[in-house]
Amino acid sequence: MSSTVIAHHLMTWHGWLNKNKLPVDTPAILAEVKAAGYDAIEMGGDAKAHGSAAVLRQQLATAGVSIAAWSGGVTANPWPANTDSYRSQFDFAAELGITLIVICGGFLDGRRTTYEADYRLFAENLGAAQDWAKRNGQTLAFHPHKGCIVETLAEVDRLIRYLPRLQLCVDTGHLAAVGEDPLLCLDAHAARVVALHLKDYDKPSNRFAELGRGQVDLAAVMAWSKRSGFTGPMIVERDDPPMPAGESARISREHLRTLLA
Repeated sequence: MSSTVIAHHLMTWHGWLNKNKLPVDTPAILAEVKAAGYDAIEMGGDAKAHGSAAVLRQQLATAGVSIAAWSGGVTANPWPANTDSYRSQFDFAAELGITLIVICGGFLDGRRTTYEADYRLFAENLGAAQDWAKRNGQTLAFHPHKGCIVETLAEVDRLIRYLPRLQLCVDTGHLAAVGEDPLLCLDAHAARVVALHLKDYDKPSNRFAELGRGQVDLAAVMAWSKRSGFTGPMIVERDDPPMPAGESARISREHLRTLLA
């Protein structure tokens, strides 16, 4: 695991700042990421959100932080497809030299009763995004997510029937939150997993948590990464942190150090 990048998703900061009605200050956020013990991040957006790629590149260099992956989303079906939006995001990431795109999608306004047509239509959109990423020299990794039509291992398999080249970003917390064992998904699709979202989940409160403060067997996930030869980025996430984002990130990083030791 020596080549594995340990990163943190900026969603934790954005969630905290938004909840507390505070402005987003990217250089300050990047400094907090570094201070919490991370050398890389995952983020998303395009020039509308960040300005020029050159400005963001300079902010990253000043903080000593790199980008491990770029976040994006794809609509569940073509009514309408968000083609222009994701292409803009992928192209902006390409300007930054980012080659890994983590994609969520397949949300049907809360509906979880799914039909084969849902998977076929979503695969149509996701396949088009996959092709656009490939055009940019980028790898697209799909992120199964609570609330979308691909939550479980069985649903991952259902989607893969339409997209046999699909690669994955496995999120430990989202799988645990829907009652799935993350290790089952990791073992079933080890060759497809190109990124890990490390997220803990506290079942009694039905909330995500800092690493080590939930019931996800993260030690087993670390053992899997060593056993499988995984070298992709490990990206820590915390939705809606109950404390300042920098503190949340530091707690998770300290726990991760003990696991990696």
